[in-house]
Amino acid sequence: MPHKMVHGFAWYAYPDVFGAESEDADPGHPFASRPGEILAPTEVLYYRSANPADTGLRNEPHHHSYLVLTKTQLHPKISKGWDSEPAVLTDGFKSQDGKVKMVRIVESHRRHSGNLLECEWKVEEG
Repeated sequence: MPHKMVHGFAWYAYPDVFGAESEDADPGHPFASRPGEILAPTEVLYYRSANPADTGLRNEPHHHSYLVLTKTQLHPKISKGWDSEPAVLTDGFKSQDGKVKMVRIVESHRRHSGNLLECEWKVEEG
């Protein structure tokens, strides 16, 4: 499969609802605008489920979490019951399935909730 290069800011989105930390609970989707409809905001370049087997992801693990890449340094707009924080990644981040790989960290921006990484990514299309 061909890859595309993405330049963006890395966020970690997770359910912030009591009881959603259970592996069996279904918190929905961070970009569910209506039941059964997923619509990522325009600032979101790419998103994928985070996997505990991803290499280089250092955020506190949450079930049903997502890695989200945005165009801007602002928190992504996510659904009620979800929260986001800067993704804590090493420069060797690679998804377990090999479809997403960090090419390089461009800059680290200080935030009250942690350092927001501006990175270049290689993402499998399709």
